[in-house]
Amino acid sequence: KVDILLSIILKITNVILGGLFMSENIEVMIDKSYVTVVESIKEQIRSAKHKAILNANKEMLILYWNIGKVINENSRWGSKFLNNLSAEIKI
Repeated sequence: KVDILLSIILKITNVILGGLFMSENIEVMIDKSYVTVVESIKEQIRSAKHKAILNANKEMLILYWNIGKVINENSRWGSKFLNNLSAEIKI
């Protein structure tokens, strides 16, 4: 997997640099440690995105529970309260 990734990176770099990759003027060192660093960064990004999604879901569940609690506490107002509330909180 690492060798394939290295090959792809080399090809992309060569295209980006307009075929100058093999030139003596440009010294680019890509080895397995580079690929390891890139993979580590990508994994950190994936992990952070996953945590953000989980936290957002948690916050939305708390919000919905709190809204439900408020609605339940004010149930004495009947269904008209729900209709009015629905119209008032549209964003």
